[in-house]
Amino acid sequence: MNRNHCMDYDFQFEATEGGNVPIPADPVVYGGDAAANGAFHAAAPGVCGTDQFNVTATNACQGSINYGFAITWTNNDPSITNCPTQNGVVAKGNTWGMQFAAQDPDACDNLQWGVAATVAPAGAFGISGLGAFFFDADPADCPDTWEFTVTVTDDCGGTDQCVFSVEVLCTEPFVIHIEKTHQSIQGHYEYVSITKEAGSEQIGGFDILIGYDASALSFMSATLGSALSALGWESFDYRYGAFGNCGGPCPSGYLRLISIADVNNGPNHPGAGYGDVPLGGELAELKFYVTNDRTYECMYAPIRFVWQDCGDNGFSNLFGDTLFISKEVYDFEWDGDLGNFDYLITGVDCNEAWGFHFGGACHWCDVSDKTEPVRFIYFWNGGIDIACADSIDRRGDLNLNGIDNEIADAVLYTNYFLYGIIVFDIAIDGQIAASDVNNDGIPLSVGDLVYLIRIITGDALP
Repeated sequence: MNRNHCMDYDFQFEATEGGNVPIPADPVVYGGDAAANGAFHAAAPGVCGTDQFNVTATNACQGSINYGFAITWTNNDPSITNCPTQNGVVAKGNTWGMQFAAQDPDACDNLQWGVAATVAPAGAFGISGLGAFFFDADPADCPDTWEFTVTVTDDCGGTDQCVFSVEVLCTEPFVIHIEKTHQSIQGHYEYVSITKEAGSEQIGGFDILIGYDASALSFMSATLGSALSALGWESFDYRYGAFGNCGGPCPSGYLRLISIADVNNGPNHPGAGYGDVPLGGELAELKFYVTNDRTYECMYAPIRFVWQDCGDNGFSNLFGDTLFISKEVYDFEWDGDLGNFDYLITGVDCNEAWGFHFGGACHWCDVSDKTEPVRFIYFWNGGIDIACADSIDRRGDLNLNGIDNEIADAVLYTNYFLYGIIVFDIAIDGQIAASDVNNDGIPLSVGDLVYLIRIITGDALP
């Protein structure tokens, strides 16, 4: 008989005498693999194969009969449920990964994962015991497409496999960076650049969405970055304010930047090589007013890339047939090293309305039956570091070196009266605030210089 290897088998044996009628006065006792009352139980072995069993029945006169039988333990094969239907795409020097899933009708089975390459690439590849596949694309693997076979096997040897390919591009992924400013003065304007720090592909346009704290920062304007202006890019627009219900904890400030290099406006066209944005090239410059509310003194106001759908923070190639989207997202402490994952925040929660600050790098963006967008961009967040009050108004520290009332401060102050405000070239607001040495509320006065010299000579106290 056949029984599933994950299910126990129970049977009640019954012996008869004389015309197949049990004789109560001549009780039967069972033995072998059955209990004395004829109850037979075979525990599920958890593995496949054939087991032999024997049951005996003996009456009071020692009449006996043996019954031998076999149980063949059967299996249902597992199946992989999410085999890719499109080629994966990865840039050289980067990792392409996928979490495979499988189901097995037999609940007791453990699943083992394995992977093999049709032709072994130079880069390492493998799969974890939970089905997480990775391929570290080596520069030597491009330009080529590599075929892999992932298999899943259960305890009985039942198996299923998935064959898929990963294309390795001989290109460098983009790193798009929001600048992090330092010692920004409250009540003043601050300028924040968005730059391309890495990437070998040409750019034909972009759609950037960022979020910020509108209580700390007031957006004033945005301009096309210097790198794109030099290349002759033609279209740049921005929109800020409310963007509707984001479906979760929306940032209080939204800003969308859209730029297209070459638009249909007659004979005007950008210059040659307009898609080759240089490394470190500025894509856009943002102007913010930093709140004068002193509760924000010494605080950090983050400015982050955010997502509402898969098209946000997308970059197009020159022809518009390829959309580059988020690969990973890092917070402002990151150093731009693609191997440094200390500040990686991608996919913290894919169920939180496109991940918001976390990259939109969830599986929802892998839905096309045609050409998939290419996960090719590393986003690097930034923000505005608001200066601490005691770092910009320490009386007597005109050169802002942390040592107040020293000889270099006196020399700098003297130069101010000789050459004017141009001598304050470190941080003019902080240096002016530090000039009120005698604490009379009037900065940049001769009395302040006289008092500073008296402090240095020991004739007065600070």
